[in-house]
Amino acid sequence: MAGAALPSFLHGTFDWRFRGLTFAREPPEGLLSRASLNDSNPWIVLATVVQLARQGDHTHVPVLSRYYEDRDVPALSRTSLLLTGDLATSSDLKLLQQALRSVSPLTRMHAAEGAALCGHLWLVADMLNAWENAEDVNDHEVIGYKISELLEEPGGPLETYAGTFSFRNVDQLIADMPGLKEVEKELRLLAEGPVEFVEQTRKTYRAVRKRIDDQNLFVSEGKIWSMESFINRLMVEISKEVPPTFYNYRHRFEAYTGIDCTNFFRGGSSDRLAIIATIEEFLESGSIDTFLPGQRYFNSHPIPN
Repeated sequence: MAGAALPSFLHGTFDWRFRGLTFAREPPEGLLSRASLNDSNPWIVLATVVQLARQGDHTHVPVLSRYYEDRDVPALSRTSLLLTGDLATSSDLKLLQQALRSVSPLTRMHAAEGAALCGHLWLVADMLNAWENAEDVNDHEVIGYKISELLEEPGGPLETYAGTFSFRNVDQLIADMPGLKEVEKELRLLAEGPVEFVEQTRKTYRAVRKRIDDQNLFVSEGKIWSMESFINRLMVEISKEVPPTFYNYRHRFEAYTGIDCTNFFRGGSSDRLAIIATIEEFLESGSIDTFLPGQRYFNSHPIPN
């Protein structure tokens, strides 16, 4: 895409190993105003949508849909869909539903990541359809893990079965890999039978819906989200002998609070002491009391419905 070079003030921005939602430096004067929403450089458009949302104006998030299907700069598709999950009002989350129904496997996968970030249960059916329509192991795993992230605590059955699927189009599979002709009968039996991940997702979803009646509440790990539970989970993960990479936790915490979390990583690796220090400072400030359960937040303010 013409004009897609990353401006210097955005170096490391939208990469949660580095600057995340933080700019490398102040943007040029006059940039990131509403007029910039029509800039020829899509990265400036994305930065403008974020900047306006920081100020409480979420009405321009639909502009991000311009880039959902971008193939020239694949990072634009993923970043715009993740930002939609971070920023969109409840009424604009239908954009994620539409993206989950895209003909593009890549768009569907990125849309599932955005859907997990917004945590609305009514998107689960389309996330599951995207999983069923996924074309390779990576797509299945990414979408499956995001469904798991929304519906269950870490280590649950959905996480276990996320990458386990049968090939529905056996004829095409054998055409591509003639050596599988010898096990054609077994492959057809697998293709006709129930898929464990689908069955487990439907079962888990029903259980969550019994506990949570309102599908527009912010849900995470099968429970109504709260900042307290999020922080508790982060501290449990950080105490493990082999901790996770924390990119997802950093992304969420920075989006919710507006706190610059650049120090969470050094050279792309997590800095546990820095993460703990930032969390402790946040807790000591008393700001946690301003975050209401089930409400989505960006930059410490509630995201409008």
